[in-house]
Amino acid sequence: MPRGGVPVAWAPSVSPSLVVVGVGAIFAFAAVASSLTIPYLAWDSHAYWTALNSADPYAGARVGVIGSYLYPPPFLQLLAPAGWLPWPVFAFGWTAMLTAAGITLLRRVPKGYGWAMPLLIYFAGADIWAGNINILLAYAVVVGLRRPAAWSVVALSKVTPAIGVLWHAFRREWRALIVAGGLSLGLTLLSFALGAQLWRDWLALLVAEMPSTGYAESLQIPLAVRLPAAVLLLLWAARSGRPAMVPLACLLALPVIWFNGLSWLVASAALIEVRMRPATPGATAA
Repeated sequence: MPRGGVPVAWAPSVSPSLVVVGVGAIFAFAAVASSLTIPYLAWDSHAYWTALNSADPYAGARVGVIGSYLYPPPFLQLLAPAGWLPWPVFAFGWTAMLTAAGITLLRRVPKGYGWAMPLLIYFAGADIWAGNINILLAYAVVVGLRRPAAWSVVALSKVTPAIGVLWHAFRREWRALIVAGGLSLGLTLLSFALGAQLWRDWLALLVAEMPSTGYAESLQIPLAVRLPAAVLLLLWAARSGRPAMVPLACLLALPVIWFNGLSWLVASAALIEVRMRPATPGATAA
């Protein structure tokens, strides 16, 4: 992206830091006080915290089942210290982090698209409400366009949206591709060395729970159809210099698209007025 990125054209009327702390505190209190009985509130973040404190995090895990941990082992291993935190503290910190990522993206949406702000806030809020990581990964993709190491965050969590790294391949940004792929591979090998059994358990889960169209409340289009569409979108985006299409392609490539996955669109909105020149052979990340 050009130096300086997209101008800040929208901002909350109060300090973003206060919003982050306020949302984190309110959501954490609600999740703890309600004992997770409010629909979807912190269900995903609680599943992460539970997995961090479990000797067998993949036991009984199923796609679409509340409390299931489905990500590969590196996600758990990197977050391991957070498992020492009490659930209320973890809930606050996790919600605050997601809120900070969402606000950072929303503040990059150009002024001319202010009419879409309520919808974008709703999309981001849905992911923050659930405590999922879509909004955080969407932010990582925006960062990854300039600092390709950030792609490893996507590759080592939801995995398939990392297909967005083909943006660099189609633009012949080989250095960016090597950095993103090399770091992801290196962390994967390290993770396997530290927890081979975790990898066996996760791969067994992956085979048993191969994404299909059978999950209630999800988009009923199989991944086998959405992945090629994501690749074609990335090819067009790379050739036309439209980075805003990269988060959209990552959205299409999600293993399962639940409603809160629409928070990826906030990243597309943040990049909507960014244009890049066609890449030249051997170019590095812009």
